[in-house]
Amino acid sequence: MEKYLYMSRPSHAQGFTLIELMIAVAIVAIIAAIAIPNYTEYVNRARRSSAQQYLSDLAQQQEQYLTNARVYAICVGATCSDSSTGVGSAAGSDVSSYYGSAVVYADNTVGRRPRYTMTITPSSSGPMRNDGMLVINSNGQRWRDTTNACASATCSRPSGAYDWK
Repeated sequence: MEKYLYMSRPSHAQGFTLIELMIAVAIVAIIAAIAIPNYTEYVNRARRSSAQQYLSDLAQQQEQYLTNARVYAICVGATCSDSSTGVGSAAGSDVSSYYGSAVVYADNTVGRRPRYTMTITPSSSGPMRNDGMLVINSNGQRWRDTTNACASATCSRPSGAYDWK
């Protein structure tokens, strides 16, 4: 008895065509072009938010210092250059990795209302370098200074500057 082997022929080819593959690659590229910048901005907002919280905590401590000493502290940290105590402590790693040290500009002139301005500037080589310094003052104003020009106790929010965002 003779046996015949019949080979079955597939009804359609298996796999993807080049066009289907190119369409899939194009869709992934479009999604990546939208998602990566949005994710980067999200991460920068989180970093900025940590620095803003740090400055807000220091401002709260400044007000407590004023209540106790009748003047504002002139520095951040345990001991200032004039041997007085400062407010707060060094920033945590979530802030110090992207920002420099906080700077206090205090005006405790006798006969005038004490006032202060505190700033924190992004590291010049980090991902936040073009973000502008964060500023808070004794008037309760807080803003991002993209010109990095605020360097006195009398610094106030310029017109057109927005609250922290």
